[in-house]
Amino acid sequence: MSCAGRHPLQGASLRNDLIAEDPNTRLMDPETKELYIRSRTQEEEILLLRKQIADASLKELQLLSEKHILERKLSDLRMVYMNDTIYICCTTNL
Repeated sequence: MSCAGRHPLQGASLRNDLIAEDPNTRLMDPETKELYIRSRTQEEEILLLRKQIADASLKELQLLSEKHILERKLSDLRMVYMNDTIYICCTTNL
């Protein structure tokens, strides 16, 4: 699977060039070097995905908090409406 066309890893070729110049990869045969580069790229993708999950979880918590606030306001409005309705009914029956 080619990583060149993937949006989050657009700079992958630049990183691969930097890894290719890495002293740790100089003595590696081409197949081992390719596996090393692929492994590093996948590690970076995993870190990016973890960050996206953390961001999405935070957004979900914010939305849930807002939902609970709105549900509470709706409940309060219903209570006011019911009290007003009862008051109107009671005063018109007198």
